[in-house]
Amino acid sequence: MVGKLYGIGVGPGDPELITLKAVKILENIEVVCVPQAKKGKPSLALNIAAKYLPEQVNVLELVLPMTEEKNELESSWQEAGAQILTYLEKGMDVAFLTLGDPSLYSTFSYVSRVVKSLAPQVEVEVIPGITSYSLAAAKTGVSLAEKDESLLIVPVGSQEELLDGLERKHNVVLMKVSRDFDFILEALEKSNRLENSYFVSRCGQEKEYITKDIKKLKGLKIDYMSLILSKREEKGETK
Repeated sequence: MVGKLYGIGVGPGDPELITLKAVKILENIEVVCVPQAKKGKPSLALNIAAKYLPEQVNVLELVLPMTEEKNELESSWQEAGAQILTYLEKGMDVAFLTLGDPSLYSTFSYVSRVVKSLAPQVEVEVIPGITSYSLAAAKTGVSLAEKDESLLIVPVGSQEELLDGLERKHNVVLMKVSRDFDFILEALEKSNRLENSYFVSRCGQEKEYITKDIKKLKGLKIDYMSLILSKREEKGETK
């Protein structure tokens, strides 16, 4: 009998924000997988979940590089899936830990597909986690959406797609903002959003940083774990 694979969201950083269901599973899990950008790099996800894990848990470190190179990515997913399967085939349950939620920009989706392709009989269960932007909204007091408002989540990549998203009448969450931050500032200003936006970095973690004065960050190196919450406010609209 093969083991079960869990994708567990541990939230953005605060161990108290892990769900009760995730804790229940982690307290009895036999193997935990932790993704690493490079070998030997400490895992934030593991640190968040550590207090809930059994003393004798097996920790499987998976090197999943942060790169845009397609072949390298697919090779790392295949290798990670095969490693996980060696434990599942022994009848051991495995939990893949991921920051935030496993269904949002998580490597778990790719790796779990590899596992299912290699062993279709493996049962996979996803345990959702609190997203970084949900906690950021709570910390800043920003309502992500009210009445008939819509919410758009944009991973910053294409400048054209960024501008298009900001020009629409949506409330916007900008993810992965370290890529082209000075351009993001210009785009927010051009779309009349700058004064109604928050920059949030390392939300729920020790080095958490929140500011509404985003202009002062121009030219600075931006932490990868940063986002911007932007509310759409039309000219003439009362606050």
